[in-house]
Amino acid sequence: MVAIATLPSLQAPVGKQVNLFYNTSNNNLALEQRSEGKGQDTSDVNYVASGTDQPGYICNPSHIASADLGGVGLVFGFTKQKQQDTKLPAGVVAPVATNNDVSIISPIYRSLTSTELGNTSIAACSSTEVAWVFYFSGGGGNPLVIKEEIVGDSNPASYDDTPTILAGSGLAAYYVPKTDDRFVVYQTKNSIREFQAHGSDSPIKYADAADKSPLGATYANDKAYLYYRTSHSELRKVVKEKGVWGSAQAITDSRLVDADSQIAVITAGGYNHIFYAVENTAAGKFLHLKDPL
Repeated sequence: MVAIATLPSLQAPVGKQVNLFYNTSNNNLALEQRSEGKGQDTSDVNYVASGTDQPGYICNPSHIASADLGGVGLVFGFTKQKQQDTKLPAGVVAPVATNNDVSIISPIYRSLTSTELGNTSIAACSSTEVAWVFYFSGGGGNPLVIKEEIVGDSNPASYDDTPTILAGSGLAAYYVPKTDDRFVVYQTKNSIREFQAHGSDSPIKYADAADKSPLGATYANDKAYLYYRTSHSELRKVVKEKGVWGSAQAITDSRLVDADSQIAVITAGGYNHIFYAVENTAAGKFLHLKDPL
């Protein structure tokens, strides 16, 4: 699975102010610097572990997510739990892991909480003081529940009053500063839905997403933008303005989205910057689209 997340890097030189993070086959996190401006950029500025480096602990397959917490860029993901260091007696088999940790994986490592192994979707959003991390708990015959972990606060939340969540659903999240509201986007069997934390839950009527579509969201200029993959692997968006989601729209110069790719989106320089892996392209190669606001 191609896990992707993106963050602004305003202190970087002009032309390198968008950071793109992705997972690698040896369970590490890689970084590319991309352009925030209009022109097309390249991925020649990158930092990635080599094949001879130590393997990491980021789960693959799984998604990653990002949030800017007061100027500190945080990347979140699922990590393997630490195994016992003690030597087991002869004939004693080590217990099989049933959970992965939900962790900060950049710029430092810190475990926040844990969830069952089969839950691999994650999303995040932030204010200037708090970052919220969303993930699923449950599965394996039990209903999926949206969980919320808070960086900068000690009061996590659980939201179990949603319609039945589709197994394998993606997750996206965005924050509205004017009203101090956070929203989570997820998928049921019949629709893409939007959940307002501690509030309402409603379908996004015109989002014609494929089952288990990756979801990417951002909020800018008093509008929410949601990007997703259709059943024909096409990239589409819907825009929420004045509380109402509009019709699905195609994205200029988009190509087919790989079924195993995440969609990452960030707003910078007057554009929504969208990253994803294109069908039938080499590992570690990502399309960068710039969708004007």
